[in-house]
Amino acid sequence: SDHIKDNLGLFSDKTVEMVNQQIAQVYQARGWMIAVETRDAADIPNLPADKSEQDRFLTQWTTKNYVANKLEGIYLIIFKNPSKFRIHVDTDQQRKMGVTQADINQWSNQLTDNLRSRRFD
Repeated sequence: SDHIKDNLGLFSDKTVEMVNQQIAQVYQARGWMIAVETRDAADIPNLPADKSEQDRFLTQWTTKNYVANKLEGIYLIIFKNPSKFRIHVDTDQQRKMGVTQADINQWSNQLTDNLRSRRFD
């Protein structure tokens, strides 16, 4: 199944295919489910204009979206307008999968570097 919903077309078809295969391998090896989504935050209703409020709003929105879509495991969402991302793993899932805050921080740092240099593939 497709693990990536690339609404923004950030990734090439080849990259999407490769990442889907890698996610499937991670699931087989570790039992981790991973969902990746790209989205224009400007399309989200009630997005605050104030930049400091946007951070909190997008974090809350990501959590709600995770629950509403009955996602399990690791949920990565990459926004544009503003360019931000969120990694969400609920605490039950974190415990079940053995994901630590250090893991999440490491992924965040890698993503920050890649997004800063516009390396989407």
